[in-house]
Amino acid sequence: MFTDPNSVSSPTELEDNRTGLGKEALKRAFLDNLYYVQGKFPALASKHDYYMALAYTVRDRLLRRWISTASSIREYCRDIWRVEPVKIALLSKDRTNADLLQ
Repeated sequence: MFTDPNSVSSPTELEDNRTGLGKEALKRAFLDNLYYVQGKFPALASKHDYYMALAYTVRDRLLRRWISTASSIREYCRDIWRVEPVKIALLSKDRTNADLLQ
């Protein structure tokens, strides 16, 4: 029997639907992808439709982690670039002074 992917017991469960790792969140996301992305419901879905729904479900979780990692790297690089120009300026000034002394 087909279960409507939107039927959840509380609004907080929807928040976890796209990227949650729990059994129920994965099940809801799989059904959402089958229904909304593939445009099928279980009675008419082929093996390929199931495969694609699963692939989209996994992709959503990987994408969330990739974005989180990229954001962390960006913040780290931003912090480095705040410090590096000062270091470069000091090093080039020291180098200029050393060249003058020779």
